Amino acid sequence: MSGRSRRYQGMENRFELEQPYLVFSLHDTLYGIEAKWVEEIFGLPELTPAIEAPPEIAGVFNLRGKILPVMDLAIRFGYRRHAYRTSDSVIVLTYEAMSWGIIVDRVCDLLALCATPIAPEIVGGRLENDRKRAISGVAHLGADLVMILDIAGLLEPRDITKLDSNEGQTDVELTHGESHPFDRQIDPQDREIFQRRRQQLRQTIARVEEEECLSLAAIELSGEYFGIDLRWVREFAKIGRVTPIPCCPEHIIGNTNLRGEIVTLVAIRGLLNLPLIESAAASHMVVVQVENWSAGIAVDAVLDTLEVSPKAIIPKTERTDDRGYTIGTVPDRGKLISLLDLPKIFQRGELIVDEEIC
Repeated sequence: MSGRSRRYQGMENRFELEQPYLVFSLHDTLYGIEAKWVEEIFGLPELTPAIEAPPEIAGVFNLRGKILPVMDLAIRFGYRRHAYRTSDSVIVLTYEAMSWGIIVDRVCDLLALCATPIAPEIVGGRLENDRKRAISGVAHLGADLVMILDIAGLLEPRDITKLDSNEGQTDVELTHGESHPFDRQIDPQDREIFQRRRQQLRQTIARVEEEECLSLAAIELSGEYFGIDLRWVREFAKIGRVTPIPCCPEHIIGNTNLRGEIVTLVAIRGLLNLPLIESAAASHMVVVQVENWSAGIAVDAVLDTLEVSPKAIIPKTERTDDRGYTIGTVPDRGKLISLLDLPKIFQRGELIVDEEIC
């Protein structure tokens, strides 16, 4: 087909716009996988060898009542096996009703990237065959390159589908005569950490439901998505008539009457380094109460409310350009949601109006 495979041609539309990717490192290379396939992330636990599994399957473990196979991505890409470290992470992926984990060196960030497809003939001379089949594109991240993984190619030609079907089991036994993957030169203190993680991940679904989750309101600002802890939210409302306040900075839009209560309407785009727009473009407000401060935050839209486990929050990195007003990011149905730190926004005083000056 004149230098392009059918698979390559079919991918072109996928890479035209920015999409959310989970970026991680492996052997000093950055990789990205679409956030919509990511279920959760945690530190590597102790694994049990799986019977008749492909060589890249490091083992399995009990994840809240379901046996989850775990792929050593380094071996999948042709690297030699090395001793596991407590700093290694497992990313749980779900694709076509199948779930499995991949072992990576470090999870970096959840980012919106614009990827460029790579034709197989371009990659052919540079990457091993096993890795070539799993890479569909590349994205720029500052001076770095991020190799974009194709989740379907990640599985080909392997078959791990039968390894995750033992939902009724509560544990897995070692095969007779088979060495444990964590018996290789592991420090006793590290082994204890791996074992403790394994026990914690075995907890039942009932116990997980008892854990305290964060209740968030998802909002949209300038095409980006943010989450506000519902503890600080009094209500959501449409913006009515707004009366400007003299001598106030531009982020103070004005006062509005909410059922007889005067609410000061504020814009936080500037604080988050988002493009400034006309105040009339914001159609809704989130009325918040943080300690003694109350205000209405102008937003483009209130999207939804959702429950998030604190373990699902990916901490922000130095690449995050939000002036310290977010605490991390969570994926939700293909979107990146940055969690706002409202107490910090108010405590820094940038939204507070000095009445003596006015």
